[in-house]
Formats: sequence, C-alpha cells, structure tokens
Amino acid sequence: MRRLVQQGGDEPDALRDDLAQMLVHDMRSFLMGVTGYLTLLQARAGDKLDPVEQGYIERALRGAGGLAEMADALLDLGRLEAGFLPLRPVPCDITHLVREVVERLGSLADSIRIACRMPAEAVMTTCDPDAIRRVIANLLSNALHFSPEGGEVRVSLEVEGDRVRIAVSDDGPGVAPEHRRAIFEKYARIEGTPRRHRTSTGLGLAFCKLAVEAHGGAIGVESEPGRGSTFWFLLPR
Repeated sequence: MRRLVQQGGDEPDALRDDLAQMLVHDMRSFLMGVTGYLTLLQARAGDKLDPVEQGYIERALRGAGGLAEMADALLDLGRLEAGFLPLRPVPCDITHLVREVVERLGSLADSIRIACRMPAEAVMTTCDPDAIRRVIANLLSNALHFSPEGGEVRVSLEVEGDRVRIAVSDDGPGVAPEHRRAIFEKYARIEGTPRRHRTSTGLGLAFCKLAVEAHGGAIGVESEPGRGSTFWFLLPR
C-alpha cells in the first residue's frame, strides 16, 4: 500500500520554508536559461536533428517544464498559506477545464487509459480557472503516477445540488486509513511503486487542499489498500 512519509519533520517549519523560497527563486532563474537554450537549439537545428536527437531535446524541455511547475507550486503554496495569493474567480465551464487537463496529460499516459464521465452540456461555476486547473492536474498526475501498466484512470464530474463534484480514481496500491487525513499536509508524500522514477515534493495535494478550501469547497480521498483510490473535491456553483 502507499506509505506516507513526513519529510524533514525535525526541522523548524519557518526555517525550512524560508530556505525553500530562496532556493526556488534561484532554480527558476536557472530553468529559464536551460529552457531558452534548448528552445534555441531546437529552432536552429531544424531538420538536421534525427528523431532520437529531437526526442532528447523534447524530454529535456518536458523535464525543465516539470521543474518550473514544481517551483510555481512551492511559491503559490506559501502565498496561499500566508493569504497573499489572490484568487480571481470568474464564471467558467468546469467541464471545459477538466477536458483541457485530460487532453494535456493524456499524451503522458503511455499505456494507461483515461476514461471520462461528464455531462455533455456545460456546467457553470465561479472559480479561479488557473487554480482549479492545477488542482485537477495534480490529482490526475498522481493517479497516473501510481497506476499500473495497462491500468485505467477514471475522471468524473457530477452536479450535486448547488455543488460540483470532481473525482479522479485509479487502480493503484491505495492509501492506508491512518494516512488519509495527513496526506494533504505540506511536505507529506506517498511512497509506493510508481510506474516511472519521479520525485515527489509533497506539495501537490497540500496546494489542492488550500486552493479548494479557499473556494469554499472540500476535498478528500476514498481508498482501500490494494484496491485503488478516489480523490475528490467539491466546489460551490
């Protein structure tokens, strides 16, 4: 089953957060340079690159993009906790946000199938689209991360009275009952047997919780060890 690990628990939270903020600013500067040079190399080489070489550059760009997203998550998490990240709620079609994220991450799913169950018509809600898009992406990324080869990830959207419920289910190892509450805490991460060798900062689910609750919603997980997990969140309409 998935095992929760609290990273750096012996360090004072304030010191750790200050160091993280300084490091992330430096990391973003380096990433801008790396991404810029890779993009320039790709443009100048043009058709001279063979498919293997082109693949190397694309993988490097995806890796740099993933690190940039990680840096943004860390910065935004700190701002949300301090109340300095203003949400910009606007009327939007939540089904469009879900489809957009599924299409973007679907190309990274490899042998894993993503099945969607949503209303055909638009479902309007008032939210910050950037924040909610990231919440959906975090939950879907986690599901893909822990799903076995040839597995299926299920994404659903339902209207429940004056609320919208979005859920992402996987067939992974599941979450132990004693870890379901702590899993949304900052710097907590889940250990399992991932499909790919990726790192986990323990920031994604913490951001999801803060962002959803800032919208007046709720978030949770339903899981049985060895039988997968369903991460869900509710938003007011």
